[in-house]
Amino acid sequence: MFTNKHVVTALIVAPILAVLSYFAVGFWVAEPPQKAESGQSYKLAEKPNCRYTSGMCELKNGDFSVKILPHELPNGGLKLTLTSSQALEGAKIALVDNAAESIGIPSDWLAVDSEGMEWEVEINPESHEQQLQLVFAAENESLFFGETKLTFIDYQTTFNRDFRRLEE
Repeated sequence: MFTNKHVVTALIVAPILAVLSYFAVGFWVAEPPQKAESGQSYKLAEKPNCRYTSGMCELKNGDFSVKILPHELPNGGLKLTLTSSQALEGAKIALVDNAAESIGIPSDWLAVDSEGMEWEVEINPESHEQQLQLVFAAENESLFFGETKLTFIDYQTTFNRDFRRLEE
């Protein structure tokens, strides 16, 4: 079988053509990135760590991203700390009981630093099935919004080690 020069040539050329076509299709079909325009709204995509007990949640759209870390309070509440990749003018959060309920009562995040990169808020969730609705106002007057379930507020690992602190 490997004595036939056509078979050997096909085995060499086929993987090369497959890789080249993968990148060529991505180049021709992909939408070019666009800068956020003033006054426009953009939806944030939740990263996979928001969907399981990871102890943190990241939401992202292009070069704008936010990371939310939960901290349990002695009174049973929850303090959420937000770190943004860009300076924010303001941020709001709302707790919603189920997906059928469309709008929750908004609360303001409080700025921790003067640059507008770190924010905090205290909430009292009733269950992990509740959803967070989030809105962030960037300095260029664009709005970023997203929502995620509260599944991420617990941190469970089989290794008895806090891997969240290694990333900082």
